[in-house]
Amino acid sequence: MAGVGAGGASSAMAGVGAGGASSATAGVGAGGASAGRNQSDFLPDQPRAYDASNGLGSFEENAGFGWDTCSTRTPGMLSRQPGGPNDSTYLSFESGDVREISDHPSVSQVYLWSDSASEVSENLYFDAKNLKGQPLTGSVRFYGTDRVCSAEQLLVEVDLAKLQLLPEWGLRCVTVSGLLAHQALGIAISGSAYSVGLDAFRFGPPCHTTP
Repeated sequence: MAGVGAGGASSAMAGVGAGGASSATAGVGAGGASAGRNQSDFLPDQPRAYDASNGLGSFEENAGFGWDTCSTRTPGMLSRQPGGPNDSTYLSFESGDVREISDHPSVSQVYLWSDSASEVSENLYFDAKNLKGQPLTGSVRFYGTDRVCSAEQLLVEVDLAKLQLLPEWGLRCVTVSGLLAHQALGIAISGSAYSVGLDAFRFGPPCHTTP
């Protein structure tokens, strides 16, 4: 993506410097504390199709092609599964009896990058699903990271319940302030009870057309 080029040279776009402090409009305050947004704030006003010009990444290809897992210390179970949006392959995040591995370097569980997207922004659209249709307890965190998922900065954290995920695929949008100052997007989901599918991360216009 522009701002995250091949070889890891980032260009702080849209006035976002390398410090990349997150704003309350992204759902967190500085330091990653939740800002308590309304539930509807993560349901975008307009649809946003995934294509080569705006795509940050999906899980259709094997790891190493636009995405990869991290050497994570965050508990949880990840697996690629069929049956995603448009019959694609998606990534499943599930809670389970998996202990934190304290000596692993990354908080992110998985990370994505793009060298080809031309329509970049800090508005992150993605497809999401509540895989078991049960209440979700936990949060999803988005990090700015590098091309080996080591240097990380928490940019936004969202309570899973506020995403209003359903047992069918739906589009969600989160503003990730500071993302374009980094080389890749790191993702982690944690909590006591969750089973979530994610796929087709893409850039787009502001999540809402009106304040």
